[in-house]
Amino acid sequence: MQETQYDSKGHDESEIDLRELLKVVFKWKWLIIAITILAVGTSAIMSVFILPPVYKTKAMLLVRQASDNRSYSRQNDISNIEDVVDTVSSISRMTIQSYVNQVKNETVLNNVINSLGLDKDLYSAQSLGGMIQVSAISDTNFIEISVTNSDPHLATKIANSLSTEYVKHITQTIQKQMNQSVIFLNELIAEEDIALDKVSDNLRDFQSQAKSTNFLASEVQSITENLADYRSKYYSLKIDIESLLVAVDRMETQAVEIPETLTREEVLPATENTEAKVIEVQEPNPEYNTLIAKLQDKQVQLTQKQAEMTSVQDTIAELQGELVGLQVDLADKRGNESSLERELARHERTYAILSEKLTQSQLAQSVDIGQNTLQVMSPATTPINPIKPNKKLNIAIAFVLGLMISVFIAFLLEFFDTSVKSADDLQKRTGLTVLGSIPNHDYNG
Repeated sequence: MQETQYDSKGHDESEIDLRELLKVVFKWKWLIIAITILAVGTSAIMSVFILPPVYKTKAMLLVRQASDNRSYSRQNDISNIEDVVDTVSSISRMTIQSYVNQVKNETVLNNVINSLGLDKDLYSAQSLGGMIQVSAISDTNFIEISVTNSDPHLATKIANSLSTEYVKHITQTIQKQMNQSVIFLNELIAEEDIALDKVSDNLRDFQSQAKSTNFLASEVQSITENLADYRSKYYSLKIDIESLLVAVDRMETQAVEIPETLTREEVLPATENTEAKVIEVQEPNPEYNTLIAKLQDKQVQLTQKQAEMTSVQDTIAELQGELVGLQVDLADKRGNESSLERELARHERTYAILSEKLTQSQLAQSVDIGQNTLQVMSPATTPINPIKPNKKLNIAIAFVLGLMISVFIAFLLEFFDTSVKSADDLQKRTGLTVLGSIPNHDYNG
């Protein structure tokens, strides 16, 4: 097989000779043939007579309400009562993969065993699950259920029963969820009804108080109108007073310029003792007196107007103080009333939402939601040909393995065979040149 040669430095070099390899194969050909035939025969016997045939059947389900993973991102932030009620009362929407993972649910498998009347000593949920493969078909809403069994009829029954029981399981799960939602919603509605009555009574009692918002608003309006009237009167008095002051000032100026008395000459007649003479007589100035009378009248009017103006100012100050107090009370009343009205509106809205969701949940109770969510699109049919053992493939594999193993054994035996059988063997093993050989001689001849 190998030729040992020496290079210029005395090192040996081994080369594989293909002819030597073929010689080894030819030398052990009967061993190789025997082992290969033995492997092929064993595989044929195992495939035909020993290994039981295994049959495979498939059923197809259609998921109508599958959601993608993004639909769950919203569930992490529930901010109001509507979101809470929607979360509790809505039907859970699973992804296709979620449906796939639930098919081999232990409850479903036990229901299949019970419905088919299988021997529980031979079949358990775990062993039955080992016969079943469930997968989602890419880019579709279809689920494929595959069942393998040595009995083709039993495999078909298991596949169809599994499809039916899974649809029932989904229906029961949703039905249970809806029942819990109805109970929960009824409890919430009862609590909300009590709260709504309480808030309504509080608002009614608040509005029936003596000083209600309407009464205070009317008082504020009345005082505002009175205040406007008094302010108008105040400005009118102010104008009158200013006019009177101007008139008084003008008259006082005129009074200074007009003399209080007038001088006139009067002739005194002559008497026995005196002669007639002319004398000056002082007498009141009628113009001055008239002016003084008007001035005094104006001053009286001015005093009256000023007194009236002071009274009006006092009244305005009093009305303003009363108005501020009423406005503060009205703002507080309106704030409290608005708070009660908002609370009442919130309870009414909550009650309406709960009632609507209760109606939806009660309607969902009366509908076979499982059938609407899942549908058996293609029931399993009884397979005719087994999927294994694959006789041709097994025999081909056995032939290749037998040939490989037999060739390996042949080379292994050749490797451990150290005997010298020819001059060529001696030359290869020692590296010496053979000068001659002694032929075999039959001494009995």
